[in-house]
Amino acid sequence: MTNQLHTHEADFICKGRVVEVMQQNGWSFVSCTGCSTKLDKFGTSLRCTRCINPNIIGVIKYRVELLVDDGNDNATFVVFGREMLKLTKQDAAGLTLAEMNGGGDVELPQCLKDLAGKDFVFQIRVTPFNFTPSHHTFKTNEDQFLQVEGGEPSASASVKATGEGNEPNPPACGVKESGRKRPHE
Repeated sequence: MTNQLHTHEADFICKGRVVEVMQQNGWSFVSCTGCSTKLDKFGTSLRCTRCINPNIIGVIKYRVELLVDDGNDNATFVVFGREMLKLTKQDAAGLTLAEMNGGGDVELPQCLKDLAGKDFVFQIRVTPFNFTPSHHTFKTNEDQFLQVEGGEPSASASVKATGEGNEPNPPACGVKESGRKRPHE
């Protein structure tokens, strides 16, 4: 029997400028091709703790932390895989290979550096998970993520991201509430 927990969710629309592409946690990770979970290193092998498959194949994916400011406050958004591909026009595996062929420099790739100073419109989904003691993260849903040029949104790309913040209703953001039932975890 599955326990059902009724949760409230809210969607926020925020315009913000990427202040910095943060480098403390790198910009990529090796994920399982089966479930996209980050692979764990065990000795000289990689393992997926979700798939439990002994023949795991890994692929390099983006995990980029962006410090975003809306004019009143800032938050860190983590943007993954295909959403970063849409923003950079380069896949993480190819970019990693190019970096290694260029000497393996630990510096941030230019296409990621170029995101700093650009304005975007983010759509963020807030759930009770965002306010658990160990998680103050926000996830953008798969709706539009727009780059803003000259004060107006110009081109759209779908994006998922998570970010860290403490306010349930960040300034300069619109809100739309929704309810959803999900299994108790």
